[in-house]
Amino acid sequence: MPTCDGEEAARRDRRPDEPAPPTWWKAHRHQVLLIVGIFLGWQLCGASSGAADHDQHGPDRPAHSTAPSATPSTTSKENHR
Repeated sequence: MPTCDGEEAARRDRRPDEPAPPTWWKAHRHQVLLIVGIFLGWQLCGASSGAADHDQHGPDRPAHSTAPSATPSTTSKENHR
């Protein structure tokens, strides 16, 4: 007696009027699309909020300098001409 795998045995045991079992994609596509949607939403929210720009400079960097600059101003250069 020849041996057969489980899929062949399932086909043989199934009645002809029963529908075929769904493929993996048909059974799980809603889960795959949910994961893809969550990932894309996370990417879009992260990109639009500018969160990546804040981490590049570190939290200790001030928004502006309080000390006067060491370079002379443009008005003093114009006065020396």
